[in-house]
Amino acid sequence: MPARRNGSPAGSAAEATQLLHRASKGTTDGIFLICSATFRGMAPLADRGAKIGAPLFGCTATQVAEEGALMTYSPDIYYIGYRSAWYVDRILKGAMPEQLPVEAPTKFELVVNLKTAHRIGLTIPPEVLILADKVFQ
Repeated sequence: MPARRNGSPAGSAAEATQLLHRASKGTTDGIFLICSATFRGMAPLADRGAKIGAPLFGCTATQVAEEGALMTYSPDIYYIGYRSAWYVDRILKGAMPEQLPVEAPTKFELVVNLKTAHRIGLTIPPEVLILADKVFQ
């Protein structure tokens, strides 16, 4: 994630994009964001990254498919919702939430945008594409 001169991280996608305007091909290898609600509307950040040849690692499949991020590897949100329904069902049947097990995500998605890869001059190896859950062209 781009950082200000004092080393603190950017607080928004717009601020990160402004910081990247100071970057060049020789100074930035890629852009990685800590996924949070702070970073919505990633297209300008992905576009700036592409102009300097720096791939943006997205947080969601939507950011890869629609906003130009190169790829993401993240928990399957649909499956998390599916598992959440199990918790709601147990609570509605009288279970105490504090007595239910804590679960970590077990299903992850690898999503790749080949158009973005081509735009920044990267070739995604076939071995990676075979493992990808979704590939956007």
